[in-house]
Amino acid sequence: MRIKTVKVENFRSLYQLEVPLSQFVCVVGHNNSGKSSLLIALSLLRSGTKLTPSDYYDPSKDAAITAVIEGIDEDALNLLGEEHRDRIRALVLNSGLTLVRRYSPDGTPSLRCVVNAPTEPRFQDEYVSDLVKGKKGPELRSTMAAVYPEVADQVEAMATQAACHELVAKMARNLPPESFSSHEIPLPTGIANSVVALLPEPIYIHAVNDISDQIKTKEAASFGKILKILLDLIAQTEQMTDVTNSFERLNRMLNVVRSGGQTVDERMPEVRGVEATLHTYLKEQFRDVKLEIDIPPPDLRTILGAARIFVDDGIRDVVETKGDGLKRAVTFALLRTYVDLHAHMPRASAESKAINNPRYLFLFEEPELYLHPEAQRILYDALVEISRDQQVCVSTHSPYFFSAHGTGTFIRLRKDRPALVGFPPASAAHPVDLLQDLSKRDAFQIICYEANSAAFFCRRIVLVEGDCDVIYLTHVARALNRAWDFDQRNIAVVRVGGKGNFGRYRKFFNCFDVDVRIIADLDAIVDQFEKLGPDEESSRLHTLVMQRADALIQNGTGIPELNRDQIEGITAQRRFRERYNRCKGVAAKIALGSDTTPEELRDFSELFLPERNYMRAWVLRNCGSVRTEKEALLRALRASGIHVLSGGSIEDYHPAGTTGEDKPTRALAACSRIGSRADAVACCPVLADPSGIPRPEFDLIFDDIFAR
Repeated sequence: MRIKTVKVENFRSLYQLEVPLSQFVCVVGHNNSGKSSLLIALSLLRSGTKLTPSDYYDPSKDAAITAVIEGIDEDALNLLGEEHRDRIRALVLNSGLTLVRRYSPDGTPSLRCVVNAPTEPRFQDEYVSDLVKGKKGPELRSTMAAVYPEVADQVEAMATQAACHELVAKMARNLPPESFSSHEIPLPTGIANSVVALLPEPIYIHAVNDISDQIKTKEAASFGKILKILLDLIAQTEQMTDVTNSFERLNRMLNVVRSGGQTVDERMPEVRGVEATLHTYLKEQFRDVKLEIDIPPPDLRTILGAARIFVDDGIRDVVETKGDGLKRAVTFALLRTYVDLHAHMPRASAESKAINNPRYLFLFEEPELYLHPEAQRILYDALVEISRDQQVCVSTHSPYFFSAHGTGTFIRLRKDRPALVGFPPASAAHPVDLLQDLSKRDAFQIICYEANSAAFFCRRIVLVEGDCDVIYLTHVARALNRAWDFDQRNIAVVRVGGKGNFGRYRKFFNCFDVDVRIIADLDAIVDQFEKLGPDEESSRLHTLVMQRADALIQNGTGIPELNRDQIEGITAQRRFRERYNRCKGVAAKIALGSDTTPEELRDFSELFLPERNYMRAWVLRNCGSVRTEKEALLRALRASGIHVLSGGSIEDYHPAGTTGEDKPTRALAACSRIGSRADAVACCPVLADPSGIPRPEFDLIFDDIFAR
């Protein structure tokens, strides 16, 4: 049983926000993007802490937090009071239940539910209650007949409001399926506490104490509450079972026990004597009244819940009075201890699982605070282990607190445009369920593996092919303009490991509404161009450029043959070897006189595609007769955030004479020779901007990347 989705309406900056939840949820975003508000909203589902006017996005409207709970079975329903169980069971559909924590504008909370009810209001229970309220006799019957003329003959026999409810309910049961839709209604029990046991108990671990944020302070878990979770494991041991049995014996000594319709009185004579004496004196004035004393016995959970942690750092006092760093360290130790003990504790039996394993919702703000990177990773692993049995939701600025395997749901929050005219910006969510969308999970894993996860926290991402691009482009940008500093402007340069990965990375980051730019070598035009994600106009211009280049290749004038190194580069490619092996098989079929398919013959033409692409790239670099079409294509690509280097590869933009043993060494050597804007401008060609004004190509690229 867990919360499947949550929808938050009109709470702080969360005007209309709905996100999926898994066992482990990671929430990222800039400061003041709504991360804490989402965690607090999850906590308010169960607590119902009263709101203040500043907690509403629009103070004139209700705020609401809607949770879809899944996996509700009989064990879960047994957590409810016996007097409420059947009414709540009737609300469960396909093991699911939707609960709504609604707040009126004055801050008053109520807990409601969503049911599949008749769309027509007159068949809804709330409507009937308002209709018959305060009415009886002829007035009741005439009102019912006016609203329900189709059963006017049955109304005449009605004498009570309950009968009216029963009649309308019977009519509703006979309505066709298309007459029903989802409606929010009050709980049929009328008591919020009758159903809160189906919601996990929130354990809110805030980032820092914020005295001005009253809700956060109220929702924050005391260390006693966290310690109780740890001590709950002890309650499952044989020794503690004996203690519990002792408490039950004590209860029988102090109280009358009622079970299964039977009453057993095994109380101590002294207790019965006190009760009898009280009863005697009471009957002197109220002869028909019965009196019974009930003495609450000790309860193991209450005892464990009262546990406190004292820390002596020179002054012995409870941990809540200590500094934030020490409190975080204690929290860290508690969670790791819970994981260690939980791993060695025997699992509860199926019958007692719901009772012996309470459900919690860990809400952890910025768990990385006061922890060095290694400790962050250890704490993340502990939270992953906890999430196997309990739901965990963290808000973080650290890439150490999510991964492709531990994280189930990844949510990026950002402040978008105002939801209402005259109001501040509202938070928008961009969630990805990594458990449901395996393609995104694979991409997520690759990105994390490549150590680019920090890019999730940046406002913009620039995708490049390799390390050399990262080294050289970041240096050149600062040389051109001090304001073009990637770190200071919170822009990440992410290497994708080859132009074939541009499309996958761009599509994945776009899921989180991250603004993406691309810087690619010129050969991306001739090989895997579609992976750049070009728009329709760029694709049209690309076709024209390729047609023009192929015409020049067909003519053959001035185009050099491939040299030995280029040929070896082609034959070393995995795709070439795969095509070559398929072609050998096709050649054998042809030699035997067997028929071949068009797909098999296509392998022969594709076998020579790398050679053609080398020639196309040479044409684009060196032939002035294709320059017009080429520059039109590059302008169209730049307009959509795709910057293809007109001069070739990034090495072609190094200062003349730059040498080195390998590409990274040459990139560093090139950086050492560029100390000013003039040095950088001298390394790139001049191109026309959209207005036709000649400008250095680097300026065109970085103007776009660093634009607000």
